[in-house]
Amino acid sequence: MPENAKSWLTETQWAQMKNLESLDAFKKGGKLTETIEQDSLGWKRWYVEEKAEIADLPRGVRDLGPFHRLFLLRVMRPDRIGAALTEFITSNLGIEYIEQDPFD
Repeated sequence: MPENAKSWLTETQWAQMKNLESLDAFKKGGKLTETIEQDSLGWKRWYVEEKAEIADLPRGVRDLGPFHRLFLLRVMRPDRIGAALTEFITSNLGIEYIEQDPFD
């Protein structure tokens, strides 16, 4: 793990990011871990965002689709995965899969 990321990234997160590199979607912008090393400030800025699920992604992963963005959130910001899943389902399937009809 790079020294400039040790203050905000855990060893577990780093290992999981290395695992994501094996997926085709994460190979487009270069190695994921290399982009963290090269743009640590951009990644940290995204990492500390209150609503990371809607914030702009750092360089190198900006072209990720909504589904693969969930992978990144699961690794880096598991606290925001619930809100991200709600948004993903609403956008792709519709609000009726999120909101329940009133019970009679």
